[in-house]
Amino acid sequence: MRVWVIRAPEPIPSDGATTRLFRAGLLAQALRERGHEVVWWNSTVDHYKKRLRSERTVAIDLEPGYRIWLLHGGLYRDNVTFARLRNHWRVAREFHRHVSSEPRPDVIVASMPTIELAYEAVRYGEENDIPVIVDTRDLWPDIWIDAVPAGVRPFVGPVMGLYRTAVARVLRKAFARTACSQGALEWAQQVGGTRARRDTWFPHGVHIASPEPDALPDHTAREKRGRAASQTKRGRTIAFAGSITARTGVADFLKLFAALDESVRGSYRIRIAGAGPLLRACQLLVDELCLHNVEFLGWIGQSELAALFRTADAGLLPYPRSLDFQQSLPNKLCEYLAHGLPVLTSLTGEAGAYLQRTRSGITYHPGDAASLQAALTRLLSDDVAEEMRVHARAAGAEFRAERIYGAFADYLENIVARG
Repeated sequence: MRVWVIRAPEPIPSDGATTRLFRAGLLAQALRERGHEVVWWNSTVDHYKKRLRSERTVAIDLEPGYRIWLLHGGLYRDNVTFARLRNHWRVAREFHRHVSSEPRPDVIVASMPTIELAYEAVRYGEENDIPVIVDTRDLWPDIWIDAVPAGVRPFVGPVMGLYRTAVARVLRKAFARTACSQGALEWAQQVGGTRARRDTWFPHGVHIASPEPDALPDHTAREKRGRAASQTKRGRTIAFAGSITARTGVADFLKLFAALDESVRGSYRIRIAGAGPLLRACQLLVDELCLHNVEFLGWIGQSELAALFRTADAGLLPYPRSLDFQQSLPNKLCEYLAHGLPVLTSLTGEAGAYLQRTRSGITYHPGDAASLQAALTRLLSDDVAEEMRVHARAAGAEFRAERIYGAFADYLENIVARG
């Protein structure tokens, strides 16, 4: 079976030995392990490190039967910029230019976003009678309005209208719709105005790396941040791993954490791994608020991340209650649980309901210090912490990569087999 995976941008295996593969990369890996031929259409942009992998469109053969196209669209420095939209249009144009150079696939999995690339994938599939599965991961463009400065919002209406029309066509014309959660699938079906029995959803799967001995010693954090590792002599460690942006709510959590009683705040160690446009602002905020038990570890590799999770008592998910986060199981929630970590989150919606049902996490109200204090006080109980960890390990088994993407591969094989 020949499969095209269309997802840009996302980490690829050749980015480095410590690279963590995400949804598209893990699906491609699962398909290759079954002997299927995979062509992955990606981007020259390394989205997370904001660097170019190449100055032009190139095809990389990782091994016989596994090719990655890096489509060039230009670099962007920030996520919410015109330069990023321009990149998306150019990448889609490059796909259109080079698509005829590859043998036709048996099935296409096109992630949405990006809207432009998914649009081109569906058009190609329609013209060549190839089933295209549109995999919804973010609710674009509906969530854009929250990211646009208030003064600009009246002017983006026409642009939003054009994108909504394009998304509706992509989802309507797709052979089937998949998504990363039940809520995201229902959104895709509603926007597309159609549903089919073959529509389904697969949560994000997580590959568990083996932590190297002393992969994340305290002195590493001191060297990177210049702050004593932690003055906490007892209590719990909470870990956050991800991009440090307005969308992930780290700054809001730090302000709330600083407002807690010292008896609770002093019993916790907060370890933040990741980078992003608000990293420096969060570091300055921690200095200003004298939060000596907060560490910034920078961007770390998968073995270091496994070591961080192994030594933590809970994973932090301080996301705002926006439409997309409320209607999904965020990748970070799946990652924490897959590592056996209970989740401390501000989300309700699908994520909050899942944590409540599986008893694998605690929810607090954003902006409410008393609510966060109550949640952290509960977690200080040894009995509560151990019970949640047991439930988190049980829930996390559902999110192992081999299980999720094995099922996704089964799904694609069935579609091709039925013609």
